Amino acid sequence: MLKTLFHVLIFLLVSIGNATAQYSFVNYNYTNGLPLDEIKVIAEDSLGYIWLGGPLGLSRFDGSKFTHYYRDSPTDDIAGNIVNDIGVTPSGDVVVVYDDNGISIYSHQNGSFRSRNYEEDDASDFPKHSIYFVNIVNDSSAYIGANKEGLYHFNLNTLKSRKVPIDFIPNDMVANPKNEDSYFITGGGLKKINIDDYSIEKFTDQGFKIYKVIDDHIWFNAYFNHIGKFNLKTNTVTQYPTGHKGVVKGWCFEEGDLWVGTAEGLEIIDTSTSQVMRVLKAGNSARDLQGNFIYTVFKDSKNRIWVATDGGLSLYDPAKAYYESTKWLPFQSTQLDVLPNGELLSMDFYNNKLFHLDKSRKAAKIEINGYLSGPLHGLEVDGKKYVVFHNGIGIFNALNNTIDEYPCPYTEIGRRGLSQVHIHDEIWMGIYKRKNSFLTWNTQSNRVDSIELEGVPRGMLDTDDGNIWIYGVGILLKYNLKTKVPVNYPLNSNELAMLSGDIVQINKAKDDYWISSRINGVWKASYENGAFTLNKHYSASKGLTNSKIVQCYIDDDDNCYVQCSGGIFLYNKDADRFRAIGGKNEINTQTTNGITIIDGVLHALGYQNKSIDLLKVGEAQKGLKTIIEEISINGEKKNELKHVQAKFSHNENNIGISFNTFEFTDPSKIRHRYRLDSLSDWVYNGPNSGSIQFSALAAGNYLFQLSASDGDGLWTEPLEWGFSINPPYWRTWWFLLLMLGMLSLIGYSLFHFRMKQLDKVNRMKVKLAELEGESLRAQMNPHFVFNALNSIKSYIIKNRKEEAADYLTTFSELIRAVLRNSTQKEISLKNELEALTLYLQIENLRLNQPFRYKIDIAENVNPETIAFPPLVIQPFVENSIWHGFMHKKSSGNLMINIFKQGEKLLIDVIDDGVGRAKSKEIEKSRARKRSYGIAITETRLNHVANKADVKIVDLYDKDGSCNGTKVRIEVPIKFIESKSY
Repeated sequence: MLKTLFHVLIFLLVSIGNATAQYSFVNYNYTNGLPLDEIKVIAEDSLGYIWLGGPLGLSRFDGSKFTHYYRDSPTDDIAGNIVNDIGVTPSGDVVVVYDDNGISIYSHQNGSFRSRNYEEDDASDFPKHSIYFVNIVNDSSAYIGANKEGLYHFNLNTLKSRKVPIDFIPNDMVANPKNEDSYFITGGGLKKINIDDYSIEKFTDQGFKIYKVIDDHIWFNAYFNHIGKFNLKTNTVTQYPTGHKGVVKGWCFEEGDLWVGTAEGLEIIDTSTSQVMRVLKAGNSARDLQGNFIYTVFKDSKNRIWVATDGGLSLYDPAKAYYESTKWLPFQSTQLDVLPNGELLSMDFYNNKLFHLDKSRKAAKIEINGYLSGPLHGLEVDGKKYVVFHNGIGIFNALNNTIDEYPCPYTEIGRRGLSQVHIHDEIWMGIYKRKNSFLTWNTQSNRVDSIELEGVPRGMLDTDDGNIWIYGVGILLKYNLKTKVPVNYPLNSNELAMLSGDIVQINKAKDDYWISSRINGVWKASYENGAFTLNKHYSASKGLTNSKIVQCYIDDDDNCYVQCSGGIFLYNKDADRFRAIGGKNEINTQTTNGITIIDGVLHALGYQNKSIDLLKVGEAQKGLKTIIEEISINGEKKNELKHVQAKFSHNENNIGISFNTFEFTDPSKIRHRYRLDSLSDWVYNGPNSGSIQFSALAAGNYLFQLSASDGDGLWTEPLEWGFSINPPYWRTWWFLLLMLGMLSLIGYSLFHFRMKQLDKVNRMKVKLAELEGESLRAQMNPHFVFNALNSIKSYIIKNRKEEAADYLTTFSELIRAVLRNSTQKEISLKNELEALTLYLQIENLRLNQPFRYKIDIAENVNPETIAFPPLVIQPFVENSIWHGFMHKKSSGNLMINIFKQGEKLLIDVIDDGVGRAKSKEIEKSRARKRSYGIAITETRLNHVANKADVKIVDLYDKDGSCNGTKVRIEVPIKFIESKSY
């Protein structure tokens, strides 16, 4: 009896001692940045940061790095170094109390601390010594307990406090969920205190720390030995004793069990039996606890359990799935087959062993009768279990736990290299790798057919259309079960050439076929009319580590699993890509012979025999949380803008954004992508990159979107932060409207001015036309024409025919010249002088007293190349003749000089007539009308020639008597462009 009890005890101890292996932890210590060697308290804030406190200060953990805060820090205002407790307000502020006195409050809004220590004028209203705990009431109020001084009410806004008048020293305090003015408190036992009147009701004599209030039960622990549950309705206590008789360090619930920290490990207590089920201790594996002395245990909002030990910080995440050693399969297994009754057959090809595992997974070795060796896989035929061997087929005898040879063509002596057998109705089909052959056996007719294959076969697929497909290295053959005719489907044609001539497997799912290649990834294919079509390729860009495929597996729910040289991957239909199963380096695919799924657990079979719970794999993506940690504008922190629709001026356009995604188990896998417009393409950040800088952003509205992935290509719903950059005032609508108005006004003014100018030009043109007409009429003076015609008449009457003819010829040439020149705005100086000469000749002929005239042209003046307004000189010459010479007793002299002076052409008309004064006097006495030809000519010159001028000067002799007139005409020189001379 004692011997039996001893063996039972040893079994329990071994079971408890080895139970750690069932839980995988992620561990942190000084090697990966943990700044604390002892952690007394753990808390989680509203954003998801984990706060750690101990004798060496306060640390914040975001999954990838620890940020440490301590007294006398040059950057942070911290009240102490020895952290006793951490509380979190509803708005997310972190409140820390210290054993070395003081309280600090961290605000996520501005990313800084406010701190308070005892001051001399505080008297008894603030603790002088150690502050032991903090209990948050709301965003502005809290209670703090001093180890030797009592309970204080603390204002989180003003940092002022007042002592609560109670006569005991509290150890802990928790709000009563049913009465906001009532709290449960410990100190000399478990009690209830009413803050209104400070009345106290005692429940138990024991009670050190309170965990929480759940369904009318207060969970607390005594200082030693046990966890207590106080029933508020019955006033009874239920105790859960720990196995270690010492101080309870910390504890929490996990799926109804108590996880209790002790000085000798982490105990798991079944609350239904009050028994210690197992003790988790430090182990040799990287995923075991790293220490046995437990400082504290904390469960966060994601149900992760943080365990602080003397070996560091350990994290257990029940939502994360890891590969674990399959303890009930301690031997090597290359294949697991499920028997009809739910039991298992485990096959070891390399060691030629089979094991029968019952429903409790207790293993019994199966004896192999005969010469069968190398078990491969099982077959179900008419309720019987067959096993395919390397050299034949055996039948499983469950009664005596043996494998007997099954007489068939595949079990004949000499036939070796059998790799797969498939049964379709009465036809058995098998492929041989070594001999590259395909063997069929009709069990009814006992006919055996053998086909030699050109390539190395790896497997067979029944497509349910009467065809069997044989695939492998350099082979893809279609065998028709009716005609028994194999049709080669060449790999070097059509799309199947993309499989590189080396097919690992062809698997059928519900809607698709999966064709895997040894070196070119996996293809999703369709099958129609007896042919395959490759539709989509999956390789590294679609989640696989690489394209070297080892195996493809389809489970009962048509999920596709792919094993490549980089791990095992599951196809996600929604994201149309594969995602890794488990963490990094958890499985050595080189020692894995295959995968199979039994009861929702994936088994990686082979030398290591590891398994993973697929239910947890499906939940692994849940819980990723991304936050914006910091906003900077032109290098200045503006954290208060993180949660609002921010607006910036046009020169506040250099925006930095720091962010983080909380992933504590494997933060190196986290990737981020972002964009500034929901319609633009995503920009992908590299690993360990938690910040973005946008420089010189243009004015406009922006929506910053940030999404995270744990490395498997599945992305979280984007976190959004909207902001806008106002344009500069010169690009605002009101400024543009003002400018538009001003431009419109300027445009209207210019238009109005232009219209006035055009009107003026038009009036000038009309005036010029009138002047030209008047000039023509002036030159063709009716008296002049009448007198000229009378002179011709006189010559005719006097029978002076030749003089009449010459006169008439000259007069007609003058008329023609005047009419020709008057139709043009500019003529050559030569044509002007020719017409002038004709006029002088006629005037000289018809006057009773002829005058002498001369036209002198300077040598540097070429009359043929100079453009000149027509009918300009003649009025001044006419004026000299009719007003200067007509009143002179003797004949007159007229001199016309033409010369250059700078850029001007000067024309002097000089006569030795009676002068302007005497001419006016004579004309006035005779009541003659003065000619307006000169005035008309001057006006014309002002219109047609810029900077033209006319100057009339009286000439005097030595005695001061007037002896003539000089007219100077100044015209800018302009050359004729359209004519060559």
